[in-house]
Amino acid sequence: MGNQRGHELADHITRIVTLLADELSPSNESSGESSRSDVTHALSTARSLQALADEALAHLVTDARGRGITWQTIGDALGISRQAAFQRFGIAIDPRTGKAVNKPTEEAKREAITKAEQFLDDLTASRWEEAAGQLGPVIGAHLDAEGLATTWAQVASISGALETRLPAEAIGLADGITVVEQPLAFEAADLVARISYNTDGSMAGLWFVPADQALTERPD
Repeated sequence: MGNQRGHELADHITRIVTLLADELSPSNESSGESSRSDVTHALSTARSLQALADEALAHLVTDARGRGITWQTIGDALGISRQAAFQRFGIAIDPRTGKAVNKPTEEAKREAITKAEQFLDDLTASRWEEAAGQLGPVIGAHLDAEGLATTWAQVASISGALETRLPAEAIGLADGITVVEQPLAFEAADLVARISYNTDGSMAGLWFVPADQALTERPD
């Protein structure tokens, strides 16, 4: 079954690459309404190629694991850590049940990133009440707006002024928990804001940790 799908992917990719190469050719350039239609079709073709490439990559990783190739070797080939390779392609087994871990969907990750960025927007702009309103019932029961302001002041006291916020990334954990991390560059230290969310979208955890303790993979 795996080899059959591999052959199907190869055929699909070959056809899409040929189509995309034709659409990228200067001889196909035109103007007006026809040009807009051609560009739309070319973008759709490129997106199809990207989706096929992602599926092919997952297929190759699965095949490599079946051959006994380690996550370290796979990560090295992809230019990422073995942990990042496992997070992206691996199937974690829940030790409580012996079954595959139920991880959040990509849509849930995107929604969690949006929530986390909004929270950090309010926090870093000193909108304490707005930020506290997003803490969720668990954290909110122990941390109000004043306490949140104190926490942020403590972060500033050891790290200095916030200078840059880098793009946030998310990973999925067992039981549908989503963890979002956003690197924060202060004048005297580099930290990571780590915010976790339950399956219902409520905030479950909030931490500020040293950058070298980040769970998410970062480019060099």
